Amino acid sequence: MSWTTPLTDPSSPDATPVDRHRLWRSLLAKAEAPTNYVPAITACRILERYDDGFLREIVRNGERLVQRVRPEPERRILFEHIGDPDVASIANVIGTDASGATTFTIEIVLAAGGAARALQESDFLRTTDEYFADTIEAIVRALRPLSVATLDQEGAQR
Repeated sequence: MSWTTPLTDPSSPDATPVDRHRLWRSLLAKAEAPTNYVPAITACRILERYDDGFLREIVRNGERLVQRVRPEPERRILFEHIGDPDVASIANVIGTDASGATTFTIEIVLAAGGAARALQESDFLRTTDEYFADTIEAIVRALRPLSVATLDQEGAQR
């Protein structure tokens, strides 16, 4: 399952372009301190660091979850869930739409238990969709001001 949205405000005719490097730094900050970006996450603690990422414990909706975080520079951050019966992984992906605008995508892969729930419980997919649709909206609202390109006095991107 995935959700994609533009990072520039589509309702603004003179939207400042996204600086992908600033966006990437903001996504790394989100991975280490998600409480400022994801309303359902109320706590985060880095448990261990590795050459290719880190292990973190988060509290989401009152539940403790452990995730192995693996950044793929300037493109994607993978959050592998450890011991979660419903979700195997979540990815945050920087992309580009057909018009060339920068996009942000959340991709999830269900674990075996989540796939079974999706087939057995009629509300599971609906509530999962609602949760991630709300989550991507909150994340993008936080990312937009942090990822816009800096313009010089003549309006050229720096």
